[in-house]
Amino acid sequence: WKSVESMRHTVQLTEFSQSVSELVHELQVERGRTAGYIGSGKAADAESSLETQVRRVNQFRESFIETASLFREDLETDLQREHLQAVLTDLDGLDAHRNAVRTEALTVAQAVGAYTHTINDLITLIADEAAIVGDADLSGALQGLLQLTNAKEAAGLERARGSAALAAGEMNEGAHQALLSLSTIQQEQFSNYRSSMTDEWERALDGVEQGAVGTRIASIRENLHRAGYDGQLPDVTSNEWFELTTQRIDQLMAITDDVSEHIRSIALAKQSQLQTLVCTVIAMSVVLTLITMFASYILVSSIVRPMENITKSLDELSKGETEMKISGTERGDEIGVLARAARQFMELSRQREAL
Repeated sequence: WKSVESMRHTVQLTEFSQSVSELVHELQVERGRTAGYIGSGKAADAESSLETQVRRVNQFRESFIETASLFREDLETDLQREHLQAVLTDLDGLDAHRNAVRTEALTVAQAVGAYTHTINDLITLIADEAAIVGDADLSGALQGLLQLTNAKEAAGLERARGSAALAAGEMNEGAHQALLSLSTIQQEQFSNYRSSMTDEWERALDGVEQGAVGTRIASIRENLHRAGYDGQLPDVTSNEWFELTTQRIDQLMAITDDVSEHIRSIALAKQSQLQTLVCTVIAMSVVLTLITMFASYILVSSIVRPMENITKSLDELSKGETEMKISGTERGDEIGVLARAARQFMELSRQREAL
């Protein structure tokens, strides 16, 4: 039954992680839009795109907060509850940060930093989930989900950094080093993902990286890296880079959703199997209990009560009573022997009385 409850909890965790992944994805888009907005000098078209995404994020934020309020009771440790509270605090401060982006002269790093902090706190919730699940089939898939989410986060940062550099028309040293680092992080996380997942899931990732969008991004990325060594920026606009990288991130998000559903289906199947086992054990216990009760009844009826009757008869005989019926004399077991002996004692007593 504990295993059933553990699987039920895992199903709830998976559903909650889906809500986390969706909010992370939308915050990543808003972060990229914010970077493009700052990099373009707060251009009107960039501001319009940002405001559209802000409204979208608000919808997912409200949904997440509602889900989190229901899910809070299922958290097992104080540390997990602290992590959830940290996320809720980050989301409460999101509107103030947005206002600062609009009204203050923030750098790209300052503008995207709050989003990155919030996203990292959200990813910590998925890491908590991966750490507390003890089932081997589920833990590997959860690790793969976590690694893919981290890779997608690095891809989102790469989108924001690249958008800012292309919007500004120059590649500074900080942006160049960040882009190199983010590219390396993605490859490391993808490598870890491949180690954790089966061939089917590896092929899904290869389809993204080797597809038309992934190949185009790899080419632009290479040119961006060269631009940091006094090379020319690639002949692509900030919006084009943003749209391309967004398509890739959306494709990664689709894999993330599929992995989450895969984990949920495994947990549901295991929960069903365990529930069936529990029901079987309960049914067997009931049957065994009924058999034991029936056997006890037979024992009482065939042995205990006849022994009580014989004992009572012998006691009456010892008091001189010779007019009574002794039951069990027809039995062929030891009780029958005792009953016949008791009857013989009674006959002898009657003979003595007659003499």
